[in-house]
Amino acid sequence: GRARTTESERQEGDKMLTLVYFDVMARGLGPALALERGGAEWKRDPVPEGNQLKADRATYPFGQLPILRDESNGIVVAQTVAIANYIGRKTNTTGATEAEQALSDMLLCEFETFYSLLGKSFSTANAKADPKLFAQRRDIDIPAQLSYLEDILKA
Repeated sequence: GRARTTESERQEGDKMLTLVYFDVMARGLGPALALERGGAEWKRDPVPEGNQLKADRATYPFGQLPILRDESNGIVVAQTVAIANYIGRKTNTTGATEAEQALSDMLLCEFETFYSLLGKSFSTANAKADPKLFAQRRDIDIPAQLSYLEDILKA
């Protein structure tokens, strides 16, 4: 991969990245891991509660979280994959070759697929509402996605 961002570059360009998300990281976990892996200076802002959250949502692109605020330039990025891509470019940790970048992009998209399956599969409400669908996700769909990832790791 590419060389990591130097400390002086980080101090100049990454004054602070702020990840706004709930205490339970869920969709915020990927960006948080990318920030750590990239060595970025960052903090997590807790999500406001009640009426303040309603008011703040109006300022979020797409009205949802997570969002990433780049304090060095005022850019606000929404959507998990877009945030991870932004962090990769910002911290110089994107693929060094076309093949590495393609693999990175595929894994980011697979994360979204996998997360969607997990969310639909493992909530109590879904298990009670449609036990056959719950069993399908748990026994067939999720293991299939994991096997795809295993095949990529073996290659």
